[in-house]
Amino acid sequence: MKYQKNLIKNENLKFTAHKTGFIMLIYGILFCIISIKAYSGSFVNRDDFPNNMKYLINNLNVVNYLKLASTDLVYGGTTQFSLIVVALNIINIFTDDILTGNYKYLLLTGIQRKQYALGKFIYSFCINLMFILWMFILGLVLGSIVFGTKGVTIVNLLEVLGIYLMTIFPMMALTGIIAIFSTAIHTKAILTIGSIILIITLGICDSFTKSKYISPTGMLSLFTNDAPMSFIDSNIFICAVTSFTYFILTLILYYNKIKKEDLFI
Repeated sequence: MKYQKNLIKNENLKFTAHKTGFIMLIYGILFCIISIKAYSGSFVNRDDFPNNMKYLINNLNVVNYLKLASTDLVYGGTTQFSLIVVALNIINIFTDDILTGNYKYLLLTGIQRKQYALGKFIYSFCINLMFILWMFILGLVLGSIVFGTKGVTIVNLLEVLGIYLMTIFPMMALTGIIAIFSTAIHTKAILTIGSIILIITLGICDSFTKSKYISPTGMLSLFTNDAPMSFIDSNIFICAVTSFTYFILTLILYYNKIKKEDLFI
């Protein structure tokens, strides 16, 4: 446990030193402002929207705004900007130790490879969760100011929070894939470009085909044409199970990779 805490502390120092954390904060503010302007604008033709979106826009309060905004802030569809921001952070987590030689130093301090692998995924989970909560809290604060809280209950807010939190599954699935790639690609630029291409490709394919149900990030393309009304949804559940399966498999593969003595040395 002591080594895990030291590893998490080490990751936290590296995260604060990178600009990707700042990008994550600015991205959230920018997209919240854009979405508020879009959904509150008089230019919005409500008749062109699907039924769920039409209802939410015609009955705007902070809860309904958060549901609408989720399709921009976390469920990206064909434009997976949020996932790209997440990927930038994950790439740093899984490549910095290799590129700086810190990996060998960590092993000399007594950290076991299993602890190293778990520490990376635990910290990645924390970063992904922080990103999701940041988007939710921003939307909650700005949406309350602009659209008000009339008719809003704690149950409503928890339901919307569930919609946002479910995206942790595809984000962790992507984390596992990037972790595997990082063991073979030691050039950060190549890994970054490859990850972005993968995210865009999956987003496009999942948005227009049924591949979303077997894709690691397919959940994020479920609401390309409409807005989610609840996280208690069979499609969300199926995609969550799929993403979780990818995550477990990649976690096991990553651990097996780093068990090799000469992998990063």
